[in-house]
Amino acid sequence: MPRAVRFWLFSLLMLSAAGAIFLVVYPLTIIQPFKRQDPVHLQRALLVFRIAPGAALALAALALLAVVLLWKKVRIWQRVACVILLVLTSVAAGLSRVDVFELMFHPAGAPKFLAIEDTRTAPDEMVIAVALKGQAHAYPIREMGYHHVINDWIGGDPVVATY
Repeated sequence: MPRAVRFWLFSLLMLSAAGAIFLVVYPLTIIQPFKRQDPVHLQRALLVFRIAPGAALALAALALLAVVLLWKKVRIWQRVACVILLVLTSVAAGLSRVDVFELMFHPAGAPKFLAIEDTRTAPDEMVIAVALKGQAHAYPIREMGYHHVINDWIGGDPVVATY
């Protein structure tokens, strides 16, 4: 196999790994709670997030093809590099199928409440407050940003607080 072909195959392998990693990392750096999100970047990140599983799988297939074609034509240290890049591409392809945001924004469990003097709540911290039948509960916005919905009971009645 000519040296130029090996060069292009190895370049394809490196670009496949870089592309698959990008498909996982880019949406995670843009879509974050409590971080200002520019609408253009958010739209791009959501598009990348949507196409990532199929695109990363295609990149993993290209990486595998490149490794197969290179395997007997390269030195042992180059084989090690090929395996490392193939593993990185495959791991990124697998991670692209995990909905990290679903894990990050998981439903909150049963809320636990303390008297205000027993909390570490700052005086200027924002909360969602619900008062019903002489009872009051406050849900910190910093917690609500990760869960968005809290199911609770106040005074024997079911309550849903959302943010």
